[in-house]
Amino acid sequence: MPLAKDVALKVPAVRRLKEDRDALRTEVTQLTRETEKLRRQLILERDETSYDYVFIVTYGRTGSTLLQGLLNSIPGYLIRGENDGALEWMFESHRRMNKRIGTKQGSQPVNPWFGLDNYSPQEAADSIRRHLQQVFIKPEPDTRVTGFKEIRWWRRDLVETLEFTRQVFPGARFVLNTRNPEDVARSKWWAKYERDEALAKIADYDARLERAHRELGDLTYPLHYDDYVADPGVFEGLFTWLGESFDREQVDRVMATRHSVG
Repeated sequence: MPLAKDVALKVPAVRRLKEDRDALRTEVTQLTRETEKLRRQLILERDETSYDYVFIVTYGRTGSTLLQGLLNSIPGYLIRGENDGALEWMFESHRRMNKRIGTKQGSQPVNPWFGLDNYSPQEAADSIRRHLQQVFIKPEPDTRVTGFKEIRWWRRDLVETLEFTRQVFPGARFVLNTRNPEDVARSKWWAKYERDEALAKIADYDARLERAHRELGDLTYPLHYDDYVADPGVFEGLFTWLGESFDREQVDRVMATRHSVG
């Protein structure tokens, strides 16, 4: 058979195979998108209060990313990283609005505060939870405990901020993390401060964390970076507080993985 005729007979078949392949790829892509959309919808429809919440409360360069990795090694845990203090900024707005309730009447269209009478602090807290959950936390289908770690809690009274966090995230608990002040102050993260200023800030943060532990009690669990780096067995108490099984081998694997501590 002449070569030209042989090629002519084969090209349509090859073309059909290519078209079938492209159609299959398109179908798979569409199915993947629909599956992801359904997965996200199922998560959004799940009651946000059905999760347990844990937050890491600390300041910069204390080993909080290591703690984040440790908690995420527990099946069903999803502890996100920092969000630039989004919750604290929302708390400021919430606090200001609460001060206006009862002092400004907004029931009539002629009033400059029209609509304020409809403001509900609890509805606002629920809305903040939904926003943070949908935008920052984004739980997965197998998530049962979630939250985030944050180093920016210091604009206002820490106890008040954590109590507000529990209003937004019912049942929330807090891991309070500290580190040797001299080591913290030497890190590049703190280089913008003079040494004495850095140490003063760290001392202030440590004092606030100590007060939070005194006043909130078992809702908090204090940890010190130098203690658990020297002996990862220290984490057994944390796991007991969380109500989780302590797997020393898994903990050692996490500790052997480099995290952003320096």
